[in-house]
Amino acid sequence: MPVLIAAGAKDLFMNIEKTMELVHGISQAEFYLAPEGGHVHQWEYPEPYDSVVVGFLMKHTN
Repeated sequence: MPVLIAAGAKDLFMNIEKTMELVHGISQAEFYLAPEGGHVHQWEYPEPYDSVVVGFLMKHTN
């Protein structure tokens, strides 16, 4: 099943190494990194996040 993993590059609660373990551990994972985002990057930068999520959903809609 396709999975989208979204993370903020400046997240102080979840380090990028653990996030990448998750990405590499799920065979069909797609990854989005908000370059300036923190733990709540979806609120800090909603437009790029929303665009990625909508694109992911459109790509995987039957």
